[in-house]
Order: sequence, then structure tokens, then C-alpha cells
Amino acid sequence: MKNVLPLLLVLLAMQAMAEVNTDKKNSKSGTKVERNSRRGPFLSASSQITLANGTMKSLEELEIGEELTTCRNGKKVVTSVQKITVFENPSAKLVSVYLHPDQQEMKMVPALLLEATRYHKVETNHGRKKIKKLTKDDTLYHFDPETGLVTSWKVGLIKHHTRSTPKAFNITTADGSFWVDNLIVFND
Repeated sequence: MKNVLPLLLVLLAMQAMAEVNTDKKNSKSGTKVERNSRRGPFLSASSQITLANGTMKSLEELEIGEELTTCRNGKKVVTSVQKITVFENPSAKLVSVYLHPDQQEMKMVPALLLEATRYHKVETNHGRKKIKKLTKDDTLYHFDPETGLVTSWKVGLIKHHTRSTPKAFNITTADGSFWVDNLIVFND
């Protein structure tokens, strides 16, 4: 028993040092880590973000300072990532919002899917709304990087509490908005 106590103390000290080093690493990169967050706006790790050069990157791969595409006054603009919040094992479930084209000539185009928590804000034809407040009367705006055009997409189906995710993200940009799966989303 006497030999076990010093070993236990060494292990506890090593664990404490590892936690301090992790906190220092996260604060240097500008990433804030939250565990078991009950609520808050976040997106799944696989959500695709549109970079300023037109390429896509998953939220999981995004870094502080990267330039992203957003929209202001109907025009494409560039913004940068200021903060990334990582939610480890969040308890809130994702909401799935399925969208279909608003234009008659695009009726055969596959639906778009946006997954986020019910607290995330999106741009609609009725202004900014939390996902939990969306209805089938709302239209969201989709950016097509190939053509550079913004098109209207109607809310078709909303499924609440669709799935959990082991890791989720939220980002804060200089402009206050960013494109997620080519749909405009806002900082909280």
C-alpha cells in the first residue's frame, strides 16, 4: 500500500500537467473547449464551410484566421474566423432542415440539408431566425460557388431532435455570418 501512494500522486500530477498544457494549447489557438454543453448554437463537425477561395472545408478542419465567404447586402464578401468553440459530447440534439428550390425550373434538384441546434440563427426572407422558429413559409438563401449566384430555397421538412453528435462546433467571424453548406448562418 505504501508503494502505491507515491505512484498515485505522480499519476495525478501528470494528469494535472496534461490538462494545463491542453488549456494553454487551446487558448493559444483561440479555440475554446466546452464539455457537455446543455444548449447553444452549434453545427455538426461534418458541416461544410465555404472558404474565400471557393473551396469547401469541414468545420472540424477549420482554423482561426482562415478567410471565409459570406454575404452582405446581397453581395459576396470575405470574412475571417475569430473564434472556434468546440462542444465535446453536447447533450442538445441536432435539428434537420430540408430545403427545396423556390424556382419552378429547379424542381428536380435534390433537397438541401442543414443540421444545427435549434438555437442557431439563419437568414430568411423574414429576417434572422433561430432554427426552432422556422416554418414552411420561410425561405433560406443558398450560394452556388460555381455560378456565384444566390438562390432561394423553401423550408420543406423540419425534423427536431434527429441525432446526437460526439463533437460539434460553432464559429465566430469578423463579419458576423458565414456560409454553412452554402446557406448563410450567423454568429450567436
